[in-house]
Amino acid sequence: MYRKCKNYPDRFCYISGHVVLPDRRAKITDFVKKSYHAYFGVKLEPDVIMESSSNPESSDAANSDESGAYKPVDDDQPMPLIQAELNDLTRDLNLSKESAQLLGSRIREKCLLAPETTFYWYRDREREFLR
Repeated sequence: MYRKCKNYPDRFCYISGHVVLPDRRAKITDFVKKSYHAYFGVKLEPDVIMESSSNPESSDAANSDESGAYKPVDDDQPMPLIQAELNDLTRDLNLSKESAQLLGSRIREKCLLAPETTFYWYRDREREFLR
């Protein structure tokens, strides 16, 4: 026997990811849409948002100046690769020594490697396994 969900599964808050129950819904104003776009760089599409939590601790934390530790990432700025990310990339692409060095060199030319990231050691990477 087929049973329907009590709550429509596509009714969720795009910001928090929680299901929006009927008693917690509110209309999204133009101000909220503009603020969301200015902060996240993406247009807000839904017509309904979830009202804020009644938990006093969470509302105090959201209003305090101490919560300013969160800094949004500017998607237009390049994010340099760290050593672990470069290693994962070369492994995922199954690159040879020469290809890994070439990739590292090209990424360095474009200033996309973090300062502490190196790629020259790929030249001798098999020595560890030959012992």
